[in-house]
Amino acid sequence: GGCTAPEDRHTGLRVMPLCVVMLGDANDIEGILGESSKDGKEVRVRSALQACLKIMSQKPVIPLFGDMPYVCYTTLTVAPWYSSVLVRGNSLVPSWVQPTDMPPDKAEKCDRKYELRYHLERIRKQHTCQLSALRSLELQVGGQDVASQRDVSPGLMSQVFAQVSESLHVLGHWTALTLEQTSWKSARPRDLPGP
Repeated sequence: GGCTAPEDRHTGLRVMPLCVVMLGDANDIEGILGESSKDGKEVRVRSALQACLKIMSQKPVIPLFGDMPYVCYTTLTVAPWYSSVLVRGNSLVPSWVQPTDMPPDKAEKCDRKYELRYHLERIRKQHTCQLSALRSLELQVGGQDVASQRDVSPGLMSQVFAQVSESLHVLGHWTALTLEQTSWKSARPRDLPGP
C-alpha cells in the first residue's frame, strides 16, 4: 500500500507464501477453504488465505536481493498439497508458476504494474511537487548562502523535517519501482527479434 515502506512490502510478499505453506496439510487447507461457517477462526483464516493469494496474483514477482527476482508461487509449489488443493478445481492460484508461462493478457496487466514507462507521468508530477516544496522551504530558511540565513523557528524546522522525510519516502518508492521492474524483466525476459 501507499503507507507501507517498499522494503516492508517486499518482505511481506516474501513471507506470505511461507505462511500459506505452514497452514497445514492438504486436509487442513481443504477444511479451511471448504468451511461454510460464517464466524470463527476458520473464516478469518480462509479470508486471510484468500487475501494472500490475491495479493500474490497481483504482484507475482518482487525483488529478493537487489534485482534478483523472487516468484511468490514458487514457494507454494513446495507444499505437497499445492496441486491437489490449490490448483485442482480452485481459481485461487493460476495454472502457471513462472512468469514466462503467463498467458499474454495477464502478462500485459503485469507489464502495466511493473514497467516504469507506465508510471512516468505520476513520477514526474511527484518530482515537480517535491522540488517545489523543497525550494519553497529553502526560500523560507533564507537560501543556501549561510550569511543570509535567518533564525529558523521550531515550526519551520518541523516543516522542513516533514518535507525531507516525505521526499525520502518518495525516493524510496521510485527505487522500489525500479527494482520491481528489473526483477519483472529478469523473471519474464522478452525475446528480441532476430537480425
